[in-house]
Amino acid sequence: FQTLASPVGTLADKLRIVDLIRRVQGMSSTDFFDQEPTTTLAYLTNMGFSERMLVRFFRPFFGGIFLEDGLQTSSNFFEFCFKMFFTGNAALPATGIQAIANQLASRIPAQQIRLNTRVARILGNQVITVAGETITAEAIVLAVDATQAAQLLNQPAPPETAFTHTTCTYFAAPASPKPATRHPERLLLLNTKRSAAVHNVAILTDVAPSYAPDGQALISVSTQGLEQVDEAALTQQIQRELPEWFGDGVMNWRYLRSYHIPHALPAYLPGRVRQPLQLATSLYQCGDHTAYPSLNAAMQTGRLVAEQLI
Repeated sequence: FQTLASPVGTLADKLRIVDLIRRVQGMSSTDFFDQEPTTTLAYLTNMGFSERMLVRFFRPFFGGIFLEDGLQTSSNFFEFCFKMFFTGNAALPATGIQAIANQLASRIPAQQIRLNTRVARILGNQVITVAGETITAEAIVLAVDATQAAQLLNQPAPPETAFTHTTCTYFAAPASPKPATRHPERLLLLNTKRSAAVHNVAILTDVAPSYAPDGQALISVSTQGLEQVDEAALTQQIQRELPEWFGDGVMNWRYLRSYHIPHALPAYLPGRVRQPLQLATSLYQCGDHTAYPSLNAAMQTGRLVAEQLI
């Protein structure tokens, strides 16, 4: 009912949302990825969604998920994401994303974990480090990104078009800013003007207070489409745009850091084929580049490889 009353899209758009919910509710993850795909944009257009709905909701929200505003991502992955957001919650680990790795590492004796050791190549069931050390194992798992996997397998590196990219800029504020809207409780703010420097804003400490000291708020601003980043210019542009959202107090925010991530996600275009997890008798791979772009796929494929080994 809240959706039906919102100013985003027409009544017909909202009825089509109900149709979309009905469609994805009865489908399993396997069902999604076994379909003949098209692009997300074509899928939504064929369903009859208005241009207004595409501009005001689907492009800013799912463009932020896919890290590409053209909505050229496979419709199979769109349906999967739509169901995940509709049926579940988005979450942040209270102590940061590193908590996931820490949890896994806590079950392994510390002496079995080698950090800061670069691998040069793999020969059969042997790992050769840059330092020249040879490590022999019953099985080797490539838990790396697509570019590193290609390098270790002596294959051509994937092109830049195989990835989507993003830039995240972080600020500290003396208090949580409240957007100048009648819905101050919103946790994710979308900008329909995609030519701006500000695409999505998240006040992270409103979700996870542990992300900043007492008396401080942590704000994340996402910008898409930047091939190269001038941090000073980008920060100034963001601070020129955000007073319209939060008032002049933005000028007192303290800039922390910008992260430009050129290989943030593997691109997932229609027709993309899942890669095998077992490459040879003693060689396996996992990661979202083998399945679909997400933390979910990265951890899921890692678990599937572990189950095969067990």
